[in-house]
Amino acid sequence: MNSRNARTIAAVAASFAAALPLQASAQPDRTPASSVYSYPATATERGTVESVEVVAERGRSTGAGAVIGGIAGGAVGNQIGSGSGNAAATIGGMLGGAYVGNELERRRRSDETYRFSVRMDDGSIRTFTQDTPELRVGQRVRLSDDGHIVPS
Repeated sequence: MNSRNARTIAAVAASFAAALPLQASAQPDRTPASSVYSYPATATERGTVESVEVVAERGRSTGAGAVIGGIAGGAVGNQIGSGSGNAAATIGGMLGGAYVGNELERRRRSDETYRFSVRMDDGSIRTFTQDTPELRVGQRVRLSDDGHIVPS
């Protein structure tokens, strides 16, 4: 190899070295982070449940409760009064019955879920929302492959 080729190789190596970022520290950053979303993780991540909250989700209405309530309210309203008072009572009964029927259906269909705050072993805090009521404060948990926490 002649000196010209050696200088070319040295120049190329120096340009690559200048383009590479310098590593400031051999120690990884251990700053605790906080997350409010659940996401998939490996099954080796573990932590301790710090808090459990019951979250009531408002139920959805299909409209069947409103229809049934309206019919029942109209039938009751029809028994009240006579003439134009009867018509007003029927309409009022239908509207009131529809409202009550819709609310009853919503309440019957409401669901409870649980929000868990977990302090992970790396110091971060993550929040998970799931339908698992058997987890308690202070309990050790691990992340499953589907992103849920389970007892460890």
